[in-house]
Amino acid sequence: MLELQPDKLRVAVSAAGAAAELHWQAALDAELTFERALFANPQLSCFRRNATTWEVLLMLAAVPEGEGPGLYELVESVTTRALGPSALLLFLRERREEGSILFTRNPRKQSKWCLSLRPELRRDLSELLEQRARCRGL
Repeated sequence: MLELQPDKLRVAVSAAGAAAELHWQAALDAELTFERALFANPQLSCFRRNATTWEVLLMLAAVPEGEGPGLYELVESVTTRALGPSALLLFLRERREEGSILFTRNPRKQSKWCLSLRPELRRDLSELLEQRARCRGL
C-alpha cells in the first residue's frame, strides 16, 4: 500500500523548484553574456537589429564559403519579414560596402553573384554561438 508523506513531498518539490530556478538563472546569464558580447562586435551587432537581418546572417553562416545564395534568392527566401525587400537589399549592399558580406561570382553561373560572410565574421559568430551553447550545457 502506498502511503503519502506530505513533508517528504514538500522537500522534493522544493528541491525541484530550486533546481529549476538555478537552471533559469544560468540560462539568463548565458543569454546576457551572449548579447553583451554580440553588442561588442560592431560587424555582428548590426545584424542583430531585427529578426530578418539576424536570419540572413545565420543563413549565410550555414552555407559553405563561396557557395552562398544569390542576392535576390536570399531576399526572397527570408521568412521573418521584419524588413521589406527594398530595405533588405539596401542593408545587404551596405554590408558589402563595409566588407562584412562578400559578393563573388558563382563558379557555375557567371551571371550570378553569391553572397558569403567574411571569414573573420563567420569565425566570430561561430565562437559566440559555441560559447552560448556551452553555457546552456548543449
